[in-house]
Amino acid sequence: MPRIPFSSSARSPHDGEACPEGSLTLSGYWTAPDSLSGVDCGEPLALLASTYEFSAEFFETSLLPLFLGLKYDHADRDKVFLRDLGKILAEKYVTVLVDSEKYDVRQASRRWEQLPVRIPGGVQHSKVTVLAFENLIRLLVGSANLTLQGFRQNHEIFSCLDFYDSPGSAPLSVLNQALGFMERLAGFLTVPDECGQRVAEALGEMRARADSWSGAPRDFKPREMPRAVFRPTLPAAHGFKAESLFKGIKDALGSARVSHITVITPFQSQAATSDEGPDPAFGAVRTLNFHRRPEALFILPEEPPADGDSRPTVPFSPKFRGAADELFGDRALIRPVPAASPQEDRPLRKLHAKSIILQGDSGTVASVGSSNFTAHGLGLGSSFNAEANLIFLDCPGGELAKSLEAAAAWLKLHPQDFGADRLAWRQKTQETGGKSERPPAFFRWSDFSEVTGILNVSLDRGKTEPEDWSIGWPAALPGEEGPIFRKQDTRLSDELLRWTLPPGLPRAVPACLPVSSLSHGIWKCTRLPVLVADPDEDLLPPEELGTMTVDAILDLLADGPPDRLPESGSALEEDRLAQSRPVGDALKHVDTGNYVLYRARKLERALAAMGRAIAGRGLTPKSLKFRLLKDPGGPVRLAEKVFEASGDAFPVTPAGAALSLKVFMLSELIILLTRLRPMILEKAGDLPKIRDRLNGTIDAAIEKIERLQKSLTGPGTGLSPQGLLYVRAVGRVIHAS
Repeated sequence: MPRIPFSSSARSPHDGEACPEGSLTLSGYWTAPDSLSGVDCGEPLALLASTYEFSAEFFETSLLPLFLGLKYDHADRDKVFLRDLGKILAEKYVTVLVDSEKYDVRQASRRWEQLPVRIPGGVQHSKVTVLAFENLIRLLVGSANLTLQGFRQNHEIFSCLDFYDSPGSAPLSVLNQALGFMERLAGFLTVPDECGQRVAEALGEMRARADSWSGAPRDFKPREMPRAVFRPTLPAAHGFKAESLFKGIKDALGSARVSHITVITPFQSQAATSDEGPDPAFGAVRTLNFHRRPEALFILPEEPPADGDSRPTVPFSPKFRGAADELFGDRALIRPVPAASPQEDRPLRKLHAKSIILQGDSGTVASVGSSNFTAHGLGLGSSFNAEANLIFLDCPGGELAKSLEAAAAWLKLHPQDFGADRLAWRQKTQETGGKSERPPAFFRWSDFSEVTGILNVSLDRGKTEPEDWSIGWPAALPGEEGPIFRKQDTRLSDELLRWTLPPGLPRAVPACLPVSSLSHGIWKCTRLPVLVADPDEDLLPPEELGTMTVDAILDLLADGPPDRLPESGSALEEDRLAQSRPVGDALKHVDTGNYVLYRARKLERALAAMGRAIAGRGLTPKSLKFRLLKDPGGPVRLAEKVFEASGDAFPVTPAGAALSLKVFMLSELIILLTRLRPMILEKAGDLPKIRDRLNGTIDAAIEKIERLQKSLTGPGTGLSPQGLLYVRAVGRVIHAS
C-alpha cells in the first residue's frame, strides 16, 4: 500500500508534536530506511528534485545532510562542513530544478546544481524528489516546496513510493512515468548543454539500475488494488503532447459515477477572480459523471475576519462560492482551515496541501501532488504550469479511503463545516505571481569557470531583444567602469558573449549578474544566475588541497585525514614518540623519511588505501570519474604532483634516485588501475552502458599517467637501464591484462 502521510505540517518531530504511529515527517523520508524486505539500501548515489519556491540554505543544511548521512553543525557552516560536503558531492548527482523566477542565489556549495526552468505561459510548479541509493530508489510527490515553510510549518500532503529488487517494491511502471516527467521537464531548462547532459546521465543511470531489478514487479496486475499512476500537467513542447491532471483523473474514473468530491486547495484560478467567463476548474468538474445528488467538500484556508465580522473568512472570491452553489447547491460544504499555531512561540501553519478526492460506488480516486484547483494547475486551456501528481485508485472501503480519513483527522482541521452562505469571502488570486526578477527570455544563461576566469553569456536571438540592455559584474573592477557587456557593442549574429576576468582578482563563481534592460520605455533591473558548466573542470579545489605536496598526499592516504590523527597533530605526536625512546636510540637522531625504501613502503600503504577508496561503495560512472581523474588524493592528481615535483620538493636518499622513484611511482599507479579494473567492472553487473562508461574512465586515467611516464623515460632523461627494463615489464603486464 502506498504511504500517503497527510500532516498538519511536514515538520521535524522535535517541534513537540507527535506523528501518527508508524509514520514519518516529510524530512524523515530523505533518509534511507535500514532495510526493505531484507534489502540493504546501500550508499546514496543521486538526488533529483523539482520545486517552485526554493531555499538553498535550507536544502544544504537540513535536507542534503539527511540524504547523504551527514551531520550538519550550525556553528561551523563555512569551512569543515562545506569542505566535506564538496568532496562527497563531487561523486554524486545532486540537482534541483527550480522555476527561473525563484532561483536562490544564496547557494554556498557549487558542487550541487540548482538549474532554472522556464515554462512558456506558466511556471515550474511541480514538487518531485527522486532519491537514488545503491539498492533503492525513493519517489516523493507532494505539495511541499523545498523550503523551511514547506517542511516545517505548512499543512502539506505528500506520498512516498519505494522501488527495489523485491516483490514488495512498488511497480516500476510508476517510477518510469516519474523519470519520464523529469526528462521532459529538463527540456525546459535554460542552462549550458553540459548541465542538461548531467541531468540526462543521472536519469539514465536510475533507469538502468531499476531495469536490472528482476525481482521488482514491472506493473500492477489487471485487478490489483490499490494502484497508482504518475500524472503530470505539462504544456505541449519538444514534440510531446500536452498532459493534464484533470484528464488523468477522468481516465482513472472511466465510466464510474461520483457521489462525493473533496477538493483541498489553498488557491483559486485567476479567472475565478475576474468577471470574464466561468471558473474553468468548476467547468471541468461539471463534466464528471455524477450521481443525481452529489455532495462536495471544499477544504480551504481561513484568514482572520475583517473588523466587526464574526464569520469565518476564506480568501476566495464570491465567484468561487457561486460556482460551488450552482453545481452542488446546499450539498456543498466549506471546511476552513485556520492558520493556527500549536504553541504561542511557534509560527503559523498555513494550508498548502493540494488534493482532489472522488468517491463513488466503484471506489475512490485521489490525486496527491502540486496542482492547485486552478486552470494552470489542472491543465485546462491553452497554457498551464508544470505540475506533478500521483493518482491513486482503490476499491470501496479499501486502504486508500482509510488512509485519507486518518490523514484528515491528524490535520486537526476546523471541526465544523459550513454552508457557503455562512462564510465571508475575500478575493485572493492563486499562488503564482508577484514581482519578477527574471531577465527577459532573450538572456538564456551565463556560466563562469574559476579555472580559466572566463564568463559566458548565452543570448536567444529567437526571442525579442530589449530596446537597450547591459550586463555588469557583481563586484567593482579596478581600472574598469561600466558594464562588461552592452547592446551597442554586440552584433546581431552574436549568440554567445565571452569575457575574461582581469588577472589578480578572486575567481570565485558569482551568484548572479546584474542585468538592466529597456522594454516599452521602461528600464528593468534583474538578475541572471551564473551557473557552472562542468564542476569537475571549472571549479578550483579547496586551497589546502590544491597546494598539497606528494608527501602530504601520501601521508593523507596512508594515515587517513587529519581529523583521524592524534589530537596533538602528527608533528607533536612524533616528538612524543621520539622522547619516549632511550636517549641512546639512534633513530631519534636520524631522519629516514627521504630513504627510497621508506618512501616505497609508504607508497605501498597509500596505494592500498587508494584502491579501497576507488573501488569502495557508491561506485557509479560519475563517482569513478572523480575518484580517478579529479580527486586530489586520486591516481591522476597524484601522478601530476609526482611529475611536477622539483628536486627540492622531492628529496630522496641516496642522491640521484629521484627520477627512478618518480618512474616507479607512476608505474605502480598504472598497475593499481589495471588490477582494479575487473573489480570495478564486476560491480556494474549486467549493465552494458554503465560498464562501458566505467571502462572508458579507467582507460582515460591510465592514458594520462602513461603520458607523464613516457615524458620521464624517453631518450636523454637519464633513466638507468634497470629503470627502463622495469618500465617495459610494467607495459607487458598492462597489455597482457
